[in-house]
Amino acid sequence: HVNALIGRDVGRAAGDIEEGALDLLDATRLVDVVGLSSSPAGATTSVRVRMDGAWLEAADVGDDAVATVQRGPAANGTGSFVRLVMDDDTVARGERCAPYGELLYEFADRYWATGFGHVTPPSEAETRSRG
Repeated sequence: HVNALIGRDVGRAAGDIEEGALDLLDATRLVDVVGLSSSPAGATTSVRVRMDGAWLEAADVGDDAVATVQRGPAANGTGSFVRLVMDDDTVARGERCAPYGELLYEFADRYWATGFGHVTPPSEAETRSRG
């Protein structure tokens, strides 16, 4: 793909390579969002979550859980990590994944007081301009 982007003849246009790659990636989509916080954590813990409007909420048994959120100590010994792993088929093909980071950080702040604060994912235009 990089060779096609810089103009080397690879027998296919860069756009064709991108389109084929997106089809393959979307067919086996995994949404896994991670963040690091300076807030310390004990042992790693997992919480099943459901969508409640525009928020993630801890799921009770029998709720329609859509993901798992984990929190645990950071590898370097300071602070903690949070991780959101969406269940298969929860995120629609072609849907942007950046908003799920916002959901993760907001949930972690409410549930564990991790201190991420308000975050906003980049707009589609900002993402494209970074190329």
